[in-house]
Amino acid sequence: MSTLISKQPAIALIELEDTHVYNRYEVGRGTNLSAVAKKYAEAPMHEDLQFTVDRLVCKDGKLQLSTNLLPGASVPINMAKIEMKDVHHGKPLTAARPASLFLRTLLKEVLTVKGLGASIYDTIGDELNSLDKDVA
Repeated sequence: MSTLISKQPAIALIELEDTHVYNRYEVGRGTNLSAVAKKYAEAPMHEDLQFTVDRLVCKDGKLQLSTNLLPGASVPINMAKIEMKDVHHGKPLTAARPASLFLRTLLKEVLTVKGLGASIYDTIGDELNSLDKDVA
């Protein structure tokens, strides 16, 4: 409670429940989630809007995955619980930063843990690697 009046409030937990995410991969353009995560990561940092986040948890989420490689095809995926600890890594965050980190984590979870296949991961892998550099 005392952190609410500080310059950098501390948030113990951000909990996302029943989250619905739509991820679309377009050949030559990348994924919509990656584009949003990059935009959030590049958002200007305002001193009066910085805070820290200890944990971010997403449970009972659903992901709809589609691509223009297979027009009309869409794959629904039940997301496993995602839990991120020490989200701020010792640095203050902007409001957009936790969303950027969550989207990056979600992309990695879906493509690696769910085992959608090496070919899909290889296709989007370069995009994820560049995203890691952008939001680090």
